[in-house]
Amino acid sequence: MKLPKLKTSPAFALIGMSASVPEKSPQIEFAELVAKKFGGLIRLPSEILEDSVAAMGRFLADYCAREIAKIEDVVFWTADGSGTYGDLTGLTKAVANTTRLQTMGSAKTSPSQAALADFRALRTKIDAAALGQGAYYLHPSMESLLFAYNTSGDRPWAVEGANGPSLDGYPVRWVPALPVYTTAATASAVFGIFGDSSFMYLGTRDSIRFDTSLEAAFQTDEILIRCLERFSVALLADGAVAGIKTAAS
Repeated sequence: MKLPKLKTSPAFALIGMSASVPEKSPQIEFAELVAKKFGGLIRLPSEILEDSVAAMGRFLADYCAREIAKIEDVVFWTADGSGTYGDLTGLTKAVANTTRLQTMGSAKTSPSQAALADFRALRTKIDAAALGQGAYYLHPSMESLLFAYNTSGDRPWAVEGANGPSLDGYPVRWVPALPVYTTAATASAVFGIFGDSSFMYLGTRDSIRFDTSLEAAFQTDEILIRCLERFSVALLADGAVAGIKTAAS
């Protein structure tokens, strides 16, 4: 599937009475969504199926749903465009390929060195139209860093609120797939996102597929359960999101 992505947006302006209407030709490129297959094969001994008090079908369905959700999150947020992820590029890598970055100062190569000013400057990197739905996306371990910004009467970090935690009034969404808080050097790494993440598309091909076989593992008296999903990701508006990045050195 190819979805249109606006590359340039010529501005409209005043047109005088009886004057010629100037031509505006926005440039469009396509973000191509090519579904890749993710999943796994589960081997279940027949004895467990027969002797378990719990309903194993429901147990395995829940397990597969959780694992599919996890790999969707990993690909959506942090896939690096390598063959490990079917050449798909997640949001942290996508923003790293744009100019929408707040790069920390020289020698600040660790997320622990991020200043409140960096997070505030991050908001200036996206288009103003995206601020209305803007939110910070960080790993839950970053909470200690944000809490440290509440000093000298300035309390930008709020743990509780109408919409959950917030920084300077903007929601903070915890994403376990994003890089964890660390004091170690991780040069040139995007570890947080700000903006409207709805412009990062997750396209699924049909739904999660379950298949079982009693014959494939006949010799060992086991049941094989295959759980698969095909999906893809693509960023359709560069100006909707920005990333905070550690220094190169």
